[in-house]
Amino acid sequence: MLFIHDGIEFIKAITIFKILCYPFSVALLLWFVKHLYYKPLLLMEQIVLCLGTGLVLMNLPMECIRLFKEIPFMPLFEFVRKQFFFAALIVFWSVFCGLFFKNEPEWNRLSSYIPSFSPLFFLLAVFLLDLFEKGVQVKNPFFSTWNLAVGIRHWPVFNIISGVLATVYGFFLVGRLYIIFQNSVIARKFYLNTRGGRLYKGTVHALRFVMYLVCTSIFMTLLTYQINQVNEIYVKGSRWNSFELFSYQNAQYCAVYILWNYITFCLLILYAPAQTYNHHAEREEEGN
Repeated sequence: MLFIHDGIEFIKAITIFKILCYPFSVALLLWFVKHLYYKPLLLMEQIVLCLGTGLVLMNLPMECIRLFKEIPFMPLFEFVRKQFFFAALIVFWSVFCGLFFKNEPEWNRLSSYIPSFSPLFFLLAVFLLDLFEKGVQVKNPFFSTWNLAVGIRHWPVFNIISGVLATVYGFFLVGRLYIIFQNSVIARKFYLNTRGGRLYKGTVHALRFVMYLVCTSIFMTLLTYQINQVNEIYVKGSRWNSFELFSYQNAQYCAVYILWNYITFCLLILYAPAQTYNHHAEREEEGN
């Protein structure tokens, strides 16, 4: 059974938005890479680079190619590039929220953040099952795990558990953001009357802006994920078709897609070094 979730108006809106945003996302990513060229990359810079690459793949308007040529692996490609962006986004959330709880030798190593990724291993299992379904659909577009006896029995359980874990993980990250925000308020009051108080005040404002972006992206992404889980259970599992639910889901996805672009653009600008890295000057200093 084939489920078509995207109406023609939704496809038009997303395609137009991708065509408009793709050149800007590519140009901004190249500008970010230019500032990092020859520079020893910090952990956050590597993650933001992966996030920008994922956004470029997300904005690639493959729908235009489908107008002229049939692409059998298009659903698989759509799924993989979306999950790559999600993975980069989740890693950024986890590292940013745990960055201020690490000591100086640990904050720049990804291995020190692995314990905070533990709830995501179950989501990885769900990803592999979805990847299997999309891979089979390359040969058989009508295939669905919900049509199998095993899928009908176990898929709702997987979706419910993954939805609960995603929600708990989101509240865990928001709780850490709240602690960081409270610490920034205390530190701002402490450093406000010092010599570099004005510079520190600007740094705190930039940090708070990034925290607001992260908190908003967590909330909207979790909302999108939960709506998708409801769609999986009640529409596919119950064989219930509701175009009203699809319209709400599509409208909400358009909003969160625009938000993802805005947040990634802001992160690429904020995490770019103020000046390009001059490795020739560093070599001259080492020679002297």
